[in-house]
Amino acid sequence: MRPVAPFDVADVRRRLGDDDPLITELFHLFLDTYRAHVTAIAAAVASRDLAATRDTAHLMKSDAGTLCAAALIAAAAALEDAAERGEIAALDRHFTRLAREVEALATQLRDLMA
Repeated sequence: MRPVAPFDVADVRRRLGDDDPLITELFHLFLDTYRAHVTAIAAAVASRDLAATRDTAHLMKSDAGTLCAAALIAAAAALEDAAERGEIAALDRHFTRLAREVEALATQLRDLMA
């Protein structure tokens, strides 16, 4: 099985009408804010605040959706679902996956913009 790319550039371009200035702005916005979002999710997970974990994971899922980042969408959804179901024991595992996918996406975005 081949690894899933952090996001689908062609899908982003198609969905946003090949609007390069908008696409670039969205890339910059993600890169400017993702660390703060991950920090907020980490704090929610560490404190076992299920509502905050669910809400912050949902926001990350939304951000990932804008960028057609399937792997990050799946990771954020898994964390959101675990929090919704009260699966405290699963939070750390899902957060680790989310953090890995966020970094992979940020790396790909930086490489594209270099």
